[in-house]
Amino acid sequence: MTTSESMLRAALSMSRDALFVIDVETMDYIEFNDATCRLAGHSREELARIGPLGIWTQTGGSQQSLRQHYDALVAQSPKPMEVVTPVHHADGSFIQVRMERLARRIEGRWVILACASELKDDTGSKAAKVQQELEPLRAQMHASSNPASLIDYQALRYIDVNAAACELLGYSREELLEGDLPLTGERTLEDLREMYATLVMQAPLPAVEETSFQRGDGTAARSRVTRHAVLADGMWVIYVDAKVLPPQGG
Repeated sequence: MTTSESMLRAALSMSRDALFVIDVETMDYIEFNDATCRLAGHSREELARIGPLGIWTQTGGSQQSLRQHYDALVAQSPKPMEVVTPVHHADGSFIQVRMERLARRIEGRWVILACASELKDDTGSKAAKVQQELEPLRAQMHASSNPASLIDYQALRYIDVNAAACELLGYSREELLEGDLPLTGERTLEDLREMYATLVMQAPLPAVEETSFQRGDGTAARSRVTRHAVLADGMWVIYVDAKVLPPQGG
């Protein structure tokens, strides 16, 4: 270890928050402190081996989406980006982490400087609080004349759907709540997970696309879909609002 690396590690060790530095090109850690190890639930050796990409993919993202995120940080430098994001802990659980990242060009290379801390749940009634915080979204969804739904980011399952969404997709509410998410075209569940991971990273900014859904009777339904990620007491929820479009050529 060089003198400069030793000084960097010593400086990082002074913070109780997780502090780490990432090489944008290689997507590897340059350095991180012991608080980063504790946050991820890994030893220093394990975390160095897993790297930022390993932590990211365990949460549901892909190498491409992480690269896009780093590119976005570089493009907006020196403006930082602050998010609340799920992190897959070594014990198999997910924890919610508030993280601030910014990109800097240092000694001819781009690096990501990051600070992270866990969001603690002190209520003792997390499930009830999540449901309470979802109520405004549920009310908005059921009041909408557009097809709308709430999706659990981690489970990739519907939390709730309104009547217009059931009509658009051609399924009953019970069938949608009990079944898998309907897919479009060649899109897979992993594609959906990557899309939702990107929404979480850029929250609360929405993403809009025109797409076709495969209905229960086998016909296609075109719509313009707006999605955005919402944090409900540490649980990420995807709010989906669709505007039905006329059939192509119609």
